[in-house]
Amino acid sequence: MRRVWILCGLFCLFTVAVAEASLARHRATTTRQDAANAGGEQVLFGDQKIESGLDSNAPGSAEAFPFSDTATGTATSISVYVDAHNTAGQLIAGIYTNNDGHPGSLLTSGSVSSPKASAWNTVTVPAGAVNAGNTYWVALLGRGGTLYFRDRSGGSCQSENSSQSHLTSLPGSWKSGPRWNSCPVSAYVAGTLSQGGSTGTTGWTGQTGSTGPTGSTGSTGTTGTTGTTGQTGSTGQTGSTGSTGKTGTTGQTGSTGKTGTTG
Repeated sequence: MRRVWILCGLFCLFTVAVAEASLARHRATTTRQDAANAGGEQVLFGDQKIESGLDSNAPGSAEAFPFSDTATGTATSISVYVDAHNTAGQLIAGIYTNNDGHPGSLLTSGSVSSPKASAWNTVTVPAGAVNAGNTYWVALLGRGGTLYFRDRSGGSCQSENSSQSHLTSLPGSWKSGPRWNSCPVSAYVAGTLSQGGSTGTTGWTGQTGSTGPTGSTGSTGTTGTTGTTGQTGSTGQTGSTGSTGKTGTTGQTGSTGKTGTTG
C-alpha cells in the first residue's frame, strides 16, 4: 500500500510540473502578443517561438534570416529573443528585401542598447511597407560584445552572414557571405495592417439594341435561250467492188518415158 501512495505522489508532482511549464509557455506567448498588439500593432511575419538552438555572432558580424510575409502592411518594430549568454551591448535589427534568394536592399532598421538577456527585445524601426507573398530577411547585428540568440538547427531554410565583418550598422546593400542551416530565428516583425479600399459599385448594363429588318432577296435572272442543234452531215457513197481477175490456164501433162528392154 505504501508503494502505491508513493507512486501516486510522484505522478501528481510530475503532472503539476508539466502544467506549470505549459502555463509558463502560455504566459510568454501572451506577453509577446500583448506587446505586439499595443498601439494597434499586429504580427506581420516571423517566428514567435523560442527555438532550441543557441547561436551567436561576433561583434560587427551580421546574419540575416528569410521569412515569407503573410500580411500586407507597414512594419514598425522587430522583436528578437536574446539568449542568457549574450554579451553584446547593442542590438541592431533590420529588414532586407529579397534578391534572388539572398538579402537585397535594406528596407528599415533600428537598435536598442543594453538588450535584456533571456527575454524578447523590441527594436523600433522607421515605417517600412511590406507586401503579403513576398520574402523578407530579418538581419541581426551585435556591437560591444557577442550577440547570442536562438534559432532552429537544421531548419527548412538557410540563414546568411554578411561578407563584411567589421560593421557598425547594417549596410544599405547586402554582400553575401557564408550560408547556414540554422533557420528560422526567434524574431518577428510587427506593425499595422493595410486597410483595403472598398470596391466601387458596378454600373448598370446598357440595353441591347433591336435587330434591324432583314433585307429582301433579289430576283433570280431569266435563263438564256438554248441554241439550236446543227444538222447531221450525209453519209458518203460506198465505192464499187473491183472485177475478179482471170484464172490462169492449166499446163500440159508430160509424156510417159519408154520402158527399157529386158536383158
